[in-house]
Amino acid sequence: MPGRIARALAALGLFLAAALPAPAQEPAPAAQVTTRLDYTGLLKISPDPAGGRIATISPSVTIEHGTLKVFADNLVIWIREGEQDPTSPAFSLREFYAEGHLRMDNGKQVLEGEEAYVNLETGTMLVRKAKLRTESKRRGIPLTLSAAELRRAGQGDTTGTEVTVTTCDFEVPDYKVVAKEVVVHGDWKSGDIDVYGVTLFINPLDFPLLYTPYLPISWASQIPLRRLRYERSRNFGHAVFSKFGFDIPKTHRDEKGDPILDEKGASATDMWGFVGLDLDWMQRRGVGVGPEYEYAWDDYFGFGDIYYIKDRGDVPPSDFNSRLFPIPQEHRGRARLFHRQQIWKGLSADLELHYVSDRNFREEFLEKEFKNDKSPETYALMRFMQGNYGMTATYRPDINPFIDYVEYLPQVTQSLITQPIWGGIYLSHHAQFANVRHRKDEDVEGVEQPRTVRSDIQETLTRPFSLGPVRIMPWAAGRWTYYDAAPSSDWWVNRYGVAWGARARIATWKMYPFNNDLLRLQGVRHIASLEARWFDQYTSVPSTDLWQFDAVDQADRFQEITLELRNRLETKNPKTGEICDALNIGLSAEFYPDPARDTRRRTPQNHLYPAHWITVHPDEDGRYRSRRVSSIILDVEAVVRDQITLTGVLDWSPYTRHVEESHAELRFIAAENLTFRMTQQYVRELTSTVGAGFDWRLSEKWTLSGQTEYDFKAGRALKHEYGIRRNLHDFDLELKLKYDDGRDEFSASVGLIPHGKKERRLQGP
Repeated sequence: MPGRIARALAALGLFLAAALPAPAQEPAPAAQVTTRLDYTGLLKISPDPAGGRIATISPSVTIEHGTLKVFADNLVIWIREGEQDPTSPAFSLREFYAEGHLRMDNGKQVLEGEEAYVNLETGTMLVRKAKLRTESKRRGIPLTLSAAELRRAGQGDTTGTEVTVTTCDFEVPDYKVVAKEVVVHGDWKSGDIDVYGVTLFINPLDFPLLYTPYLPISWASQIPLRRLRYERSRNFGHAVFSKFGFDIPKTHRDEKGDPILDEKGASATDMWGFVGLDLDWMQRRGVGVGPEYEYAWDDYFGFGDIYYIKDRGDVPPSDFNSRLFPIPQEHRGRARLFHRQQIWKGLSADLELHYVSDRNFREEFLEKEFKNDKSPETYALMRFMQGNYGMTATYRPDINPFIDYVEYLPQVTQSLITQPIWGGIYLSHHAQFANVRHRKDEDVEGVEQPRTVRSDIQETLTRPFSLGPVRIMPWAAGRWTYYDAAPSSDWWVNRYGVAWGARARIATWKMYPFNNDLLRLQGVRHIASLEARWFDQYTSVPSTDLWQFDAVDQADRFQEITLELRNRLETKNPKTGEICDALNIGLSAEFYPDPARDTRRRTPQNHLYPAHWITVHPDEDGRYRSRRVSSIILDVEAVVRDQITLTGVLDWSPYTRHVEESHAELRFIAAENLTFRMTQQYVRELTSTVGAGFDWRLSEKWTLSGQTEYDFKAGRALKHEYGIRRNLHDFDLELKLKYDDGRDEFSASVGLIPHGKKERRLQGP
């Protein structure tokens, strides 16, 4: 048996030799080693037939004796005649038995086990199902050692049976060396160790790939690979996507510029930045290159992402490709740069540049970003915030002429939020000055590109008060807006507006002493509330007489009354003690006193503050008919045991007597390693889609995932995506099959994902 294997197998005995004091030749005074006991359950002391007493403690027990800490579910302590109880400061631990989630910590290593008996005076010990996770000092690789039984009688030999050693850190290792018995004679430092019946076990189905079990390196930490994926798809053909990158550390320094030291005396460092490179090959499209960077420190952060491809545009015909091709140019790409600087307290600056070569590039090559991120914009922003006062200055030009875009050249805003002034009255102030222009798509001919210089000032007064159990907040606002040009006038336009309204809310609650461990309910509080809002606004110039740039220009004459009834069931989670909503259900609707004016067309003011957010739906023929009541909105959020979560919104029209829209999601955590989810999206005359998905961690090595969506209105599947992932120690190997009806695309891919290495914030193709 090689010497290093024998030393590794003997490490279990080494732990106990270091953790437990050697058998004393002469009893040492109890005061030399202190014992501290901590437990959350019960302590029972009973007579010992052999003499003395026995203390039984459970559950969740912690006992400290010198450098040794023992954690267990149950603990038995033997107390001699005349000794103090374990709770006494004068008590000194001599002999104990522990079981259940056993952990023995000697300050350097932690030994886990099922049960253990230890006599600290004689050195006798017995540990069953022992496990120790450590590291080879010579090679720096992780070691996991375990034994079915580990025992020592007095000052005799330390013997382990069914002892295993492996460098695989899985709970069920791919490979292991097993010894029937290991005997450490006397002091382990003497090297007098016998090992019997050594066998090497390898699971042929689980043998690791791209892993070096006996070399002191980790591929994931040494090579710059962040992602490697092969994919076969209709639009790209055979393709290989890869990302390489390096993390950049930085040293923490004090005010004098000297390095700050950690507890070991070394310079304290943290991650400062990242530099990466996307390198992709696509059979039908060409080679794509994308350098990127990211950085962050105490008072600044930023990132940059550039991607370029000389596009061959060799794709098969499809409905998706028919609107994207022919490509406008072969040199295509995107550049996005961002930086935020905290100049001093309350004052910060943002700078973002986002250039795209053409309108379809992000949809084709950066699908995740196209679907989830904001539209490209370029701007410089200065922001000052202090308490309830703030100012901004923005310069927002258009550098992508194919996008509908509102330019601010520049815009300056000033805000004061709920400032108390006198007698319980609060003032809110908002003002802005802007040179604003609406840049339309350059490919659309004959479309006006409106531009105006605009100033807008709005003052709002509120005076909240209570009338018995009802909380009331009336408010009134005045507004003046100046335009140096408008479509309704050859000269300047002054728009005046006034608005007023009130909000009233009453809430009642009652406690119910309902407890249920199965549902994890510890008392229930039912809260019922009714809220009414009234809003009336007048403007001297209708929005149709103004160019529409943003919400300032959409302000219009409008009046509505909103009612919202809400019921909540609050409870306390018995495990965490947190107060949370078990059920939150609301019912709301809007009423329009002047339906002929406010519901015969799409009115943006209907969902702009301070109006409520419910919009009016058109009829099946696309026309808006006069109505006094909006759709009735039902929203629900329910949580059961932190395992089942249901959220949903339903929109029902009292005029069509149909559900106009509904959106719901159900998430079910069936087990710690298994999660199901279902989604539902319905829009009348447009779509009725149901989706389902799951994430199943079969073991610490294997993970399955899948999701699908089907549109019953269209009668076809919209999406299928299934994947399987295998943990290969330093890498994850992932296989995916994906069908996307919207892109007329089926793809299959296999990829390697290194452990401990993030792809950072930005995603490649």
